[in-house]
Amino acid sequence: MSTIRDKRPGQMCRACLDDHELILGKLGPMPDAALRAMAGYGLSDQEMARYFGVTPSSLRRLKRSLNVSATLID
Repeated sequence: MSTIRDKRPGQMCRACLDDHELILGKLGPMPDAALRAMAGYGLSDQEMARYFGVTPSSLRRLKRSLNVSATLID
């Protein structure tokens, strides 16, 4: 029997991976660039989530997995 503790860091369960792919599909072919652009326009996570049709928590998880920081780059 496999539990969550048995998984190595960076591995996702199949259901999580499917959800991740679905959310990535909503952001287009370059999701990291899309998120960076939206942050550059000054949108909050909640505003970006509403725009892309995902939950704010899903958006934050996606930002972490794509290494998109909340800080703006000049």
